[in-house]
Amino acid sequence: MTEWLNNNKNPILYSVLIFFLLLVVFFMYFIRPLQAEERSQQEELHRIQTDIAHYQTQISKLTAQSLTPLQKKTLLDRVPMRPNVEQVIADLERTELETGAVIDSVSISIHPSERSEAQENEGQDVYSWRNILDEDLYSLLETQVADVNALHVSSIELSISMNGKEADVHSFIEEIEKLKRIIHVQSYDYSLDSDTERLQASATLRAFYCEDFLEFIEDAGDFKLDYNFDPNKLNRYIEVTPEISSGSEGPNETGTNGENSSAAPSDTSTSNIEAKPVDQSKRYFNPVAGEKEANLAFYVVQTGGYNTEATLYEQVTNLRNAGMFPREVERENQANETRFVVYTGVAHDKSSAEQLANYLKSVNKDFHSWVDQVPFSVKGNTALAKDAQDVVSSVSPVITKGLTETDYQISSEQMELIAAKIRVYELRATEAMANSSDMNWKVQLENTLIYTKQLETALKNYQNQNQRSHLWQAQGAMLDFMLTLNGYVNFTEK
Repeated sequence: MTEWLNNNKNPILYSVLIFFLLLVVFFMYFIRPLQAEERSQQEELHRIQTDIAHYQTQISKLTAQSLTPLQKKTLLDRVPMRPNVEQVIADLERTELETGAVIDSVSISIHPSERSEAQENEGQDVYSWRNILDEDLYSLLETQVADVNALHVSSIELSISMNGKEADVHSFIEEIEKLKRIIHVQSYDYSLDSDTERLQASATLRAFYCEDFLEFIEDAGDFKLDYNFDPNKLNRYIEVTPEISSGSEGPNETGTNGENSSAAPSDTSTSNIEAKPVDQSKRYFNPVAGEKEANLAFYVVQTGGYNTEATLYEQVTNLRNAGMFPREVERENQANETRFVVYTGVAHDKSSAEQLANYLKSVNKDFHSWVDQVPFSVKGNTALAKDAQDVVSSVSPVITKGLTETDYQISSEQMELIAAKIRVYELRATEAMANSSDMNWKVQLENTLIYTKQLETALKNYQNQNQRSHLWQAQGAMLDFMLTLNGYVNFTEK
């Protein structure tokens, strides 16, 4: 064996070498490529898994999430999709009546969501949903909406002055925090009046709304009062301030504190008033001189004064043909004045009325117009006069801008505020009707409620259709409203 090994030593070594070389070749050309392919496939699988996760995230963002009707109601009760200023006012009124506290004044400002570029990049809002919603509601929103931070939060801020017994005022604040709608108490200060032994308090509240809910929740419709309004216990004047995005007017706060009301509860409902079409022209008779309200007046745009009906009707016809809604006023026993005048507009201040008068003259040189001041005459009801003036103050700048500017749009915030002013007037007028035994005064006030409905309808039609004819209808309704309120008698009623 040894001799054989010695004789075949070289072949054996060569065989072993060849065997190892074959193993190296097998590894290099068979095993190693398989390992490389395995690594490549693992990398490809990892990439595919990453892509799948990414696409699933994107698809979930694009897929509309579904909420049950109960979940939608729960969410919208807490955070509605519109400012719903009327709801805030109603909640304050109801809480005031329930607790016995007395609200002296309320200032309301709307703050639509405004996000900085950094916040947009980070997906953060000015207000955090975690700080607004309770844990259960946040979890519900988080499971149903792909990106909660993408929902913009807007707010309504309320500054309230009130008075009352210490327990009543503290109870008011506690009840506000228990309302269905989420309202945060930002600040609360109070002091005891040693003379009256009543607490004088001020509070800053914040309510929230989210217009982005419209993407996955159907609009629930208009807000309606769900309790009986008791004007006997209510003492408030609502002062509303718009904070409107670019292209609209900035803040404009007006108003004074209201007076205590002392009337029995009324069952009269303004929601049943029929919104009739606005008459394109009407004739009124000048009211009998009565008690004027000091420092309260409105301004009318007068487009012509005439002594004969022929010349009067010629001008009225021209104005009607131009799409306007003129109002004729017949004046009796007016020394050194024409028998007839034509009113084409009304405003809360002289400058706004003059702007409208200048616009009329630019439309037609024969529509020469000027401004007259008319004092309020509302049977000593100063609070009612202030609420009526507040309606005109909110509406007249909108109409003037709509007529004088191209493609002017009424924002949803402006429309909400106008509607809130009208609701406040309607409540005050309802109170006055319940407190009066004068049937003529009651009919007079009931007619003003018809005209405020017409006014609101015309403005909503302009908001939806952007046609100037609706603005002239609004001017006609506002003239009817102010003239009727201040004792001017419609020709058909004389």
